[in-house]
Amino acid sequence: MPRTLHLDQAFWTLGGGLALKDEAGTPVCAARGGFSWIAPTWSVERDGRTVATVRQKILAWRPAWLVDGELGAFTIRRRRRASEREYEVVGGHFDGARMTREPHEQTLRVTLQNGDIARVQANEIEMVRADADTTLLVAIALVARQMDRLADATQR
Repeated sequence: MPRTLHLDQAFWTLGGGLALKDEAGTPVCAARGGFSWIAPTWSVERDGRTVATVRQKILAWRPAWLVDGELGAFTIRRRRRASEREYEVVGGHFDGARMTREPHEQTLRVTLQNGDIARVQANEIEMVRADADTTLLVAIALVARQMDRLADATQR
């Protein structure tokens, strides 16, 4: 049975932040950005402890983020030649997972092997696979997307 989470984003805090909350408003996991001019690093926390760190990869041909934590070490990178921002996981248990959005749709989809893990529309996240690891993967993917958007905003 799908589980619905709510996304709270803090764009204007120093470094940024976001939180995933359940139907009762209880935080499932949260992420905070650290301020850095060179390689920003975000921490993803669950139950008050850090479960992953996401760091922007510098000197990359395309935007990429290095992830380390409970899901192991892997990279999230922006896909080439995508009409919208699309991201893919390289390495680790979720190798090949993608976060995509069709140009005519408002729904952001996180998929693995052509099956949906989650669908994000506005600030609602429908977790199709609602276990702790996939929830953490979705949080990490949203952090990478947020970091990408913040990097673009600071370059303008």
